[in-house]
Amino acid sequence: MRKHHGTLIHRSKDSIGTIEIVDDGYTRSLYFGNATRQSAADLSRPGYLVLTYTRAMMSSLLFQSSPRKVLLIGLGGGSLAKFLLCHFPGCSIDAIECREQIVHLAHSYFELPEDPRLHIHIADGVDFVQNAAAISSDRYDLILIDAYHDAGMDDNMGDQRFLQACQTLMTKNGLLTINLWARDRPSYLRTRQSLHRCFGAKPLLLPAEGTTNVIALAFNQAVHSDPLKTIEVHAKPLEELTGLELRKFSRMLRKQNTPLLQRFFQ
Repeated sequence: MRKHHGTLIHRSKDSIGTIEIVDDGYTRSLYFGNATRQSAADLSRPGYLVLTYTRAMMSSLLFQSSPRKVLLIGLGGGSLAKFLLCHFPGCSIDAIECREQIVHLAHSYFELPEDPRLHIHIADGVDFVQNAAAISSDRYDLILIDAYHDAGMDDNMGDQRFLQACQTLMTKNGLLTINLWARDRPSYLRTRQSLHRCFGAKPLLLPAEGTTNVIALAFNQAVHSDPLKTIEVHAKPLEELTGLELRKFSRMLRKQNTPLLQRFFQ
């Protein structure tokens, strides 16, 4: 069966909704019953990020150049987890996914490896974070939030109490990166405001080119008075290591987040 410019190779349903996997001979993609591609993988290059917004999310490396412990909320096809496992051998990942079927498919269709550095938890992301903030001593250098369903971003990801619990789980120099959907304007603005309240500063914003996704980056408020000062130091070597267009992201972050008058006098 042809669908989404490829062959439908899997279709199933769980308690949340439809799950479809489409293969076009080059890329394998995950859908939740509509035309929005949730995840994608080039199976010949396991460490490569196909989708623009996932590459933009990893602009996080400009500020956390060697993450040791990562919390990933929303597994999907596992592309972010595979990227980190491939390029950062010293990195340990806790991945939270509420749909058990998605985890099974990530392993069986998207070649997400069984790796001792990857710990997958079948749980609601909000519940996991709030419980961990209350009882766990784990602290994360990097928290990546990419939690979507068929209708868009999970509204709970923009809740201030959830984001405060995330901050509790961050190291002193920790960074939280969240994939926002600007098309849903009320949710987008609410999440930006919640990030500002929780972290004491406006998040940095990086639009993902060619999409309505905007990546927001929020720092532990105790540090990084001007995080944009140092990003160019890391851009070139990290670009060579990962293949990501990090020098471009560095320029975009500066342009997007530096006030116009300040840019004029630089």
